[in-house]
Amino acid sequence: MSRLVLVVPAFPQLSETFIASKVAGLLERGWDVHVVCRDLLPANTSPFGPAIQRMFAEGRVHAEPRLERSPVGALRAASAVAGAAVASPWRTASHWRRALRTARPGAPTSCILDSPLVQLAPSLVHFEFGTLALGRTHTLVANDMPYSLSFRGYDVNFHRLRDGAIYGDACRDAQGVHVLGEDLKRRAIARGCPLNARFAVIPPAIDVDFFCPGNEVRPVNGGARRLRILSVGRLEWKKGYEHAIEAVRQLVARGCDVEYRIVGDGGHVLAINVAVDQAGLADRVTLLGKRDREAVREELRAADLFLHAAVSEGFCNAVLEAQAVGCPVVVTNADGLAENVAHGETGLVVPTYSAPALADAMEELLRDAPRRSRMGQQGRERVAGTFRIEQQIDRWEQFYGELGLSPLAR
Repeated sequence: MSRLVLVVPAFPQLSETFIASKVAGLLERGWDVHVVCRDLLPANTSPFGPAIQRMFAEGRVHAEPRLERSPVGALRAASAVAGAAVASPWRTASHWRRALRTARPGAPTSCILDSPLVQLAPSLVHFEFGTLALGRTHTLVANDMPYSLSFRGYDVNFHRLRDGAIYGDACRDAQGVHVLGEDLKRRAIARGCPLNARFAVIPPAIDVDFFCPGNEVRPVNGGARRLRILSVGRLEWKKGYEHAIEAVRQLVARGCDVEYRIVGDGGHVLAINVAVDQAGLADRVTLLGKRDREAVREELRAADLFLHAAVSEGFCNAVLEAQAVGCPVVVTNADGLAENVAHGETGLVVPTYSAPALADAMEELLRDAPRRSRMGQQGRERVAGTFRIEQQIDRWEQFYGELGLSPLAR
């Protein structure tokens, strides 16, 4: 039997639909898949459908012990170890004995975190973010427990940059390394991943049947309303909203009658509001806050142009969703973002940190409705043909199959 255990911070996280889609796809294809996470969020299952609800109903989601410097935290850790020892006494004893023989300072901590893994006896452990593997893998290696990991952006672009090649140990013993694109592969190598690692480039995917063009026809030049620019994403500095707002200000100064709508929430909202006020765009910029995916789809369908001015980005599902509904996009070449868009066909890619370049690209498209329409059609065709969830699950099955795993039934 091949048992796959995915390690994530929280499950199901509303902002991490890609994890839920992967879990649901593998489960529906007969894989014995389990999830281990610090935060169990069963209240979030409704938006993800019956497969994720089934994960909880069948006991396939497991809590990882919380490591807290307090008497209560120590009691919880001891309880987790005791639970593992009662459920699997021989495996637990063997796991601790082998791990402690490594004489690594973090071995006891790793063993506590490993408690649910010991009970599950997985054929493969997959860390869905590189940061989760740091300091964890030596106990797995000591116990002949194979593992693989994913790099999705933050882990190689931001986490502990001053420490340089911190992923050397984790990647050296990994059975496989998944990245979203070629840019992240290069960055993973720069952060310590060996050149000869078994890499799998599996890009994100979206529900192209849900994110599809609507029946309405976009007005040629805005019609009775202003031309609409839309951004969707968390409100944080790396999304480049200040550059986007400055680009919109320049568009207005050039005589483009536009409005800018932003979907998302986050801790950067005050800075964005200040930027809007300083640009004199209070009557043209609307922060819509967090929206469910139905509302996001309707915003995308109503937009004339999608803007993503990020200064760092792994890939970005929102840009895929925009193209899927037939909305042309203007994005920066931040990290792996340029791999998301076919420049000149489904949108335009410009340098990061350049509001003038963003303004030029947007003006070029906003003044050319036929080109926007062609780009929208080509974007839909590209995403529907390349970034389907079914195709992504095919690639995951191939990846895990190459590592020696197989589903329970076909």
